[in-house]
Formats: sequence, structure tokens, C-alpha cells
Amino acid sequence: MGHIVPALGALLGRFIYPSYGIMLIFARLFNLLFFICGMTWILKRSKNNFYTYFMIFAVPFMQKIASPSYDVFAFLTIAAFGTNFLYLSQFRRFSELSKKDYSYSIFTILLLFLTKRNYIFAMPALLGLPMIYGCLLNFFRRRSVQSKRIMLISSFLVIFFCLFIVHRFFNLKILLHVFFDNYFNVATMGGRGLTSFSVVQDNLPDLVNIFWIVCLCLLMLAEDSTTYELGTVLGGVIAYFLNWFGIFLGFYIGYPEHLPFDDLTGRYLHAFLVLLVPFMAWLGQKIKVKISEKSFSQIALSATISVLILYLLITVYRGFVLGVTPAWKN
Repeated sequence: MGHIVPALGALLGRFIYPSYGIMLIFARLFNLLFFICGMTWILKRSKNNFYTYFMIFAVPFMQKIASPSYDVFAFLTIAAFGTNFLYLSQFRRFSELSKKDYSYSIFTILLLFLTKRNYIFAMPALLGLPMIYGCLLNFFRRRSVQSKRIMLISSFLVIFFCLFIVHRFFNLKILLHVFFDNYFNVATMGGRGLTSFSVVQDNLPDLVNIFWIVCLCLLMLAEDSTTYELGTVLGGVIAYFLNWFGIFLGFYIGYPEHLPFDDLTGRYLHAFLVLLVPFMAWLGQKIKVKISEKSFSQIALSATISVLILYLLITVYRGFVLGVTPAWKN
């Protein structure tokens, strides 16, 4: 599905002049226009957190925006789903939603099934919506004491059975040990601890990545215009780490020796940063982080624009002056 847009561009380029260069240029232009139009629509529909969304969706993906990659479609998909998830988190009952809200929500969910397989891990975040977990809690509360006990015991048995099956296939002790050593053990994780949170492009200094992440975290902590319930916070965090662990599990299966591997980089994780907005906003309200509205916009715009300009300058310098691969480190 994600290849349709650049394929249409390549087809138009072929009609104009059947050369590889012309076809590639039109494939890139089609994806660029698709990204601009799609992201404009997504941000326009989003009611709050504009500058936070601007930072999340502008910088991490800048290398792919004008590429013929299917990642453009995938990134727009998670952007549409994530922003809509945060929008829906402000409603407590299904009756408060309009027909457009229902249609758009179903549309964003269906998109998840048409893109990268790991994006399906975003689905559990929906359980963190107040209107969904509220219905489940109300249903549980209306049951008799005996029914509640049966439901709790049944849930515990299902969880235990699932863990048992996973343990039979992967050995949970070894699986968790390899995951910890790859990403949280300072003595063994090496560069993986950095690349997992490397959001800006590879050809930029690591200090730029740290600068951008600090600015983004500051904005998310200071976001007090929207209040999120604890269930929404947990739903976003669980979906983020479920995606991380799910991708790790795929690489783990591909490395039967269970050696450390460097394949899981930040590009697999940064699209899900939008799901961490509720947690950071909730944490910021607890520790009372405050930033004026003017400073809020200045931080977002200056940090993002400076990174984009620096990326452009370094890319041009590497490509035309040094004559090496311009967009990433060799």
C-alpha cells in the first residue's frame, strides 16, 4: 500500500521521459507532496499540542520525506492514529463523538493494517481511552461478587497461560536478559543505547540529537493545555514498549545465538513518540513544569528549524564538497 504514491509518481515520470532519473524525481515529488498534504490535514484536525506534534513529526522523518520509500505512508499512518488517540482521550463516553469522529477513528485503525506489521502494536493504546476502559470498569462493577471473582481468576489464568506459552518457545529468563543487556545494561549495550534514541539524522553530531530530545521533553512536560487520565498514560506507555519489545523479538528470533545486535535503531521507535505525550504531560503536571506560551512556540520552532538547516548544510557539504554519502554516516 505504501508504494502506491511513489509508484504513481514514477509512472508519470515515465510518460514524460522514460529515464531512471526523471522517474525517481517524480516518485520523490509525489511522496513529498503526499507527506505535506497528509501532515497538514493531520495537524489541522488536531485540536491541541500543535508545537509538540510539529517537533515530533518534522525532525525524525526529514530524511525520508522526499524519498520514494513506503515509510512516508507508514509515518503518516502512525501520525494520524496517534494524534487521533490523544484527541479521543478527552472524551469519556462514546455518545460524545460525532459521526466524523467515528469515521476518522475507524479509518486510522484500518490504516494500521495496511502498513508496517509492527504498527499493529499501537492498537493496545486504545484500551487506555476513558470511554473504553470506563465501560469495562462499569461492567465489572455491576457484576456480583462471585462473578467478579470468576472474572479475576479467569484473567489471571489467561495471562499465566500466555506467559507459559511464550516461555516454552523463547525461555522468558533468557529473552528478558538479552533485552536488558542490549538496551539497559551500560556495560553491554554499547552504541545501541544511543542509537535507540537517535532521532535526528545520522550525519548530525550526537550533541544535536541530545539537544533536540531535551527540547522535546521540555515541551511535553510543560504541556498543560490538555489533561490525560492515568489509563491513557498507561495505554500510551504500554503501546510504546510493546512496539519496542515486539520488534526486538523479531530480531531475537533471527539471531538464534542470542548475540547482541544493532539492527533495532531509533527509526523503529521514534514514530511511536506521540504515544508518550500523555505520560510526559502527566509527569509535568505532577512536578509542575511551567513555560510561557511564547517560550513554548520559540523553543519548538527554533529547535526544529535549526536542526533542519544544519542537516541541509551538512548534507550538501558531505555530498558536493567531500563527495561521500551525504545523508548518513558511512
